[in-house]
Amino acid sequence: MNLEEIKAKINQIREEKEKIIPLTEWLKRQVYKRDGYKCMKCGSKDDVWIHHIDHDQTNNEMTNLISMCNRCNSKMYKVKKMGEKKGRSDKIRKTDNHLQSMTKPSYSKIRIPK
Repeated sequence: MNLEEIKAKINQIREEKEKIIPLTEWLKRQVYKRDGYKCMKCGSKDDVWIHHIDHDQTNNEMTNLISMCNRCNSKMYKVKKMGEKKGRSDKIRKTDNHLQSMTKPSYSKIRIPK
């Protein structure tokens, strides 16, 4: 790789990094509010966290975030790991699509303050 290619790669990484929406406290509050401050899987209001539906911690779009309790989140990761081991990506995709359908599209266009 020559110097020009390295510079181009660095610029590409910088541009991609700038596109990442940070998971701010404001954004978390918006997700909790949208989801009624409860786990969208079981309805529990105990130990609720923000879950990334596509499992990509850098994808902080509202449509990729869902409120989920620690217990359901742990179960979700077990299903994902088992599916990966057994080559069952269809099961993982079906679960992720189900969670995606729980997010309300009206919140996906919320402007994030700087």
